[in-house]
Amino acid sequence: MLLRRITQHVKDQNWFAVFIDFLIVVVGVFIGIQVANWNEERAERALEKEYLERIYFDTVRIIEELDNDIAWSDDQAKAQVIVIDSLMNKQLKDSDRELFERGLAFFGYYPINDTDLIAVSELQSSGRMPYIKSIELRELIGLTLQKIKVSQEHNRHTKEIRRKHLSEVSSHWRFIQSDLEANGNTQIAYDFDTIANNQSFINRLSQMKAMFQIQRRNAENDKNNIKKLQEAVVKVLGYTPQAKTNTL
Repeated sequence: MLLRRITQHVKDQNWFAVFIDFLIVVVGVFIGIQVANWNEERAERALEKEYLERIYFDTVRIIEELDNDIAWSDDQAKAQVIVIDSLMNKQLKDSDRELFERGLAFFGYYPINDTDLIAVSELQSSGRMPYIKSIELRELIGLTLQKIKVSQEHNRHTKEIRRKHLSEVSSHWRFIQSDLEANGNTQIAYDFDTIANNQSFINRLSQMKAMFQIQRRNAENDKNNIKKLQEAVVKVLGYTPQAKTNTL
């Protein structure tokens, strides 16, 4: 219809009307493009908000898991002190026996930390990382991932060293029953006098303790880095996301 009208105006040489019709077409196209751009921008902002909230809840999950691991390691660290002090003094008090056995059974063991930012991995694999408009936040995400990667590689190395020591250490005792819980009931069979007079055995425990302390420190660093990312996400969002309650 518009084309027919323009054709008629050209035939009538009504150039002003032709100009008006042309202007209407240009404005209509411009408005159509702008509306499409606004809709696309709004959709991207909605996706950005969704991803940022998911990243936030990933950090909540990771911090909670790290806190649990750190709490367990604090109890284990106390047990390690009891083990080495008892062996060095060549005396095991009855009041320390339970902690000694639990400490020896799991000496140097540190839980595997789950520090995967699932939402970030999805953004990267789908090429949607630019949806996060804040350049500073994107840089912080990249830096945090790099630090976690270094920490994980370090932990894998220290765990491998512990595994080598463990093959020697574990030959001096055997499990009767065990429980990985912090205050779980663990019983092992061992000859205290024999291991207390084995300096090589004690030296290996000391090296395993050093590996354990490194992993404990790495966990604290991971927690601090994730906490900084969490705070940055909240700052960009402008609010702290609340977990949705399941009404089913």
